Amino acid sequence: MIAVVIFFGVMFYVLNYLNGTVAGYSADYSAESMESRASQIGEMLVMNRGVWSSGNPVVMGLAEGWPVLNSTKISWLNTSCNIDYAGFSTKLDVPPGKRLKLTVVNETSKAKMADCQWGQAVSGNVTKAETTRYAVLSTGDVVSVYVCIWSTGK
Repeated sequence: MIAVVIFFGVMFYVLNYLNGTVAGYSADYSAESMESRASQIGEMLVMNRGVWSSGNPVVMGLAEGWPVLNSTKISWLNTSCNIDYAGFSTKLDVPPGKRLKLTVVNETSKAKMADCQWGQAVSGNVTKAETTRYAVLSTGDVVSVYVCIWSTGK
């Protein structure tokens, strides 16, 4: 009888320990994958020329040639995202259960050139990954491309 009680006690301890450990690793993996994806999206937008068909992205990219971004493509990005967020985020391969926020700001004039976000704003108590990339426009103005991916908790 004592052996059975000790056996179940040890089993309970081991399972409880494993449950806590796996949850921690799962959260770390989710945060790391979001950080990686945010960096990839930022790099892709700033470094790729992209292919746009009548203002719709076939292949994402805002560059004319590194480090110069095309202001027309930035305008198209803003329109495309705000009209069809679901299709836009699918083209950027945003993981399921995650949300995307993209902001392009002309840092010289402080004018917002693109603001793409669907649904609720990013709150402070969610797991998120964010990155900012810098480039210039053909006019010489400095532009920042901010990318944030966060978990919706679902």
